[in-house]
Amino acid sequence: MLRYLLCSSALLLASPALAQDTAPGSEAAPQQGATATPEQAQSATTVDVAAVVNSEFPTYDSDKSGDLSKGEFSTWMTTLKKAEAATTGQALGDQEIAAWAGAAFAMADQDKSKAVSKTELVTYLGG
Repeated sequence: MLRYLLCSSALLLASPALAQDTAPGSEAAPQQGATATPEQAQSATTVDVAAVVNSEFPTYDSDKSGDLSKGEFSTWMTTLKKAEAATTGQALGDQEIAAWAGAAFAMADQDKSKAVSKTELVTYLGG
């Protein structure tokens, strides 16, 4: 569900670019045989997640170290989880959210450095 929230955020950020019209009198010709492959779809999703991470990362990297400590990561994930709960109506208690954020940190910290880099976060959120 977190991935959907991030992808939705990325789409909201990209919507002004999608709303642009083509120049008057020059209709875009339909591309024949241009179907998206699963690899292209995965790549687009990863790019969207990376864009959201790049834009939001400085907000949560309070010590400006370039990595998120467990506390910084938990703050970000708690914010996302609460936003998800507000959207879905499925609220969790503070202890449940804290346990979930701790487990998420353990999964995201792939190199076990006790900090999560941007790359690790994109990989974790992008699936």
